[in-house]
Amino acid sequence: MVNYRHLAIAGFLSGLTFCLLSVFDQSWLIAWTAAVTVLTAGLWMTEALPIPVTSLIPFVALPLGGVISHKTAASALGSPVIVLLMAAFILSKGIEASGVHKRFALSVLKLSNGRSSRVLVSLFALVSAVLSMWISNTATTLMMLPIALAVVSQFNSQRVTISVLLAIAYGASIGGIATPIGTPPNIIFLSVYEETAQQAMTFTEWVSIGLPLVMVALPVMLFILTFRLPQIPSVQLPEVGQWTRYEKRVLGVFLLVIIAWITRVWWGKFEMLNAIGDSSIALGGVLLMFIIPQDRRSKSALLDWNTAQSIPWGMLLLFAG
Repeated sequence: MVNYRHLAIAGFLSGLTFCLLSVFDQSWLIAWTAAVTVLTAGLWMTEALPIPVTSLIPFVALPLGGVISHKTAASALGSPVIVLLMAAFILSKGIEASGVHKRFALSVLKLSNGRSSRVLVSLFALVSAVLSMWISNTATTLMMLPIALAVVSQFNSQRVTISVLLAIAYGASIGGIATPIGTPPNIIFLSVYEETAQQAMTFTEWVSIGLPLVMVALPVMLFILTFRLPQIPSVQLPEVGQWTRYEKRVLGVFLLVIIAWITRVWWGKFEMLNAIGDSSIALGGVLLMFIIPQDRRSKSALLDWNTAQSIPWGMLLLFAG
């Protein structure tokens, strides 16, 4: 539960601190740092947000104000790469909790009308690849598997069944190549590349390499899986239903994060914003998930700490090690 009253009070005191220090001719950096400190301390004391969530605020706010770079902020947790991976895990948990990924999958699968086995296999692979660009391969496969089993149980074709299941497995693996957060090995590569080449690879630069590879590998995989595939009778797909406000808001936050990642190559050139990195953007999306309510009357945020803390922490410790 989010206490929006205490959140507003802490925000007001933070803004007041910034204004007072600015009036007394303190520099922007001093005023901004003090305001962030007051906001964080206020939220810690009132627990308007979960304490671990409040602790993420400086990682976003200090680079946003140009006080320190995102790399310096992330050094408190070891590396910007670890922070990015942690934020990506938490964002994916928000998507999974809302069911947005399942709704997206069913909406796309409806395009097949359940008539063509080749189209059906291709759509399962495409949906798995697209979802795996943003959430882990394992989570994608676990989500798609029950849908696939419900579909293939309606006809008696072992060849089509095998093709559908392999399309999910290979589609998720291939799709993970497209973005830096698609799969943990991408994050490891980014870290090694930055240390070796002495320069960071942006989200856009990665996608410009990874996405073409996916666009080549996916059709090759589908050609092999659908070659001489027998036809199947019409199958019934689960109903999609109407989008809820909760799902729309989760999707909106995630799209905002993606847009910020893609456009950072342009707005990141401004002096006031060049301290922000991909990890800062991801953590900003995480904070929005914890603050924005599910709907107008709900006091429950899009994401709660009990859900967020179920991310694979062991994976983060492994990469940090």
